[in-house]
Amino acid sequence: MDLAIILILFSSSSQWRRSKAIKNILIGRRTVSNLYWALQYGLLEDFGSLHGALPDNIDQAVAKLKQAELVKADSELQILLTEKGSDYQSKLLASLPELTLFAWSARYDVFRFSKRLNLAIQIVSEYSYSNNHYYPQTIGLLDSQLIKKWFIQNKADHLPVYLYSMLNHFLEKLSRDEFAEIFTQNLSGHHLSGQTDAQIGQTQGKSPTVISLTKLLLYTQLLNELLSKPNSKLQPLTQGLARPVISNSAAETFTMFCHYPGLTIAKIAQKRHIKLTTAYEHLLEAAIVLPQNDIPFQRLLNPKLEQKLSAIQPNDLGEWSFRVANEQVDKLDFFNFRLFQIKQLKQTD
Repeated sequence: MDLAIILILFSSSSQWRRSKAIKNILIGRRTVSNLYWALQYGLLEDFGSLHGALPDNIDQAVAKLKQAELVKADSELQILLTEKGSDYQSKLLASLPELTLFAWSARYDVFRFSKRLNLAIQIVSEYSYSNNHYYPQTIGLLDSQLIKKWFIQNKADHLPVYLYSMLNHFLEKLSRDEFAEIFTQNLSGHHLSGQTDAQIGQTQGKSPTVISLTKLLLYTQLLNELLSKPNSKLQPLTQGLARPVISNSAAETFTMFCHYPGLTIAKIAQKRHIKLTTAYEHLLEAAIVLPQNDIPFQRLLNPKLEQKLSAIQPNDLGEWSFRVANEQVDKLDFFNFRLFQIKQLKQTD
């Protein structure tokens, strides 16, 4: 994908955003810093939605956007959409399916689902022509075995007719014919080889990145529908795709903190055989990604300290550095500073 286009889509005309943070948010690089900026930018639901899909050329992407006068950029590669950039962003959004679908793409491995479905469609298509051979696709062994098992269990039950009917029903409900064309041009079947994003883009008059994003959002929409239909013959193709909201280790630390109020964070770290700083990071991760009502802020954040920070906090929390706050509040530690920011952001969300 063209990282410059992705940065335009997830940038703002009213808030300076770290370009590297945007990329790390979208690929799901799970650090407290990236999760915090996702919360700050309103992109928490999109965290990990483009996992494994973005190149690592931040400098070139920002330079490209700046040269095209689509963004303003500072020395730290923070970017702000210009008026021209906002117009371009609007055009991009108008050319794509609803971007709210990215929230589902973040919760489920949609890229993996698309590979499963493509292979399943190709096998069923060849089977409908009594052909047992098909072109191999790049897919993991476990997914290949899952598709094979699914096919054996369902092939005798009018599977080609069922799959054809399901796909037709899905495509008919799409808001635009061009979306249906992009989806089908990507598929492989009997005497039919799926086109690349570049080939589809040339036909549709769109960039390969827009085609790739359109496909992802359409597969996300289809996956969403299948997840709501537990009796669908395609339900097995959705197995094992869910992504955890919180990392397992962070969840274990947070659960221990909630269930054992008599344990200090230091004691929890000792019992879990992790560093104290790691335990703090786990609790910050939980505070960011879990609902506000699930977080015992009254235990984590000292009320008197919270009052002091409230009295000096700037309007823009994103521009408030720990260094500045630490100069105004004695013995302030980063954990409490970041926790206060998180609570404030969740209250105003």
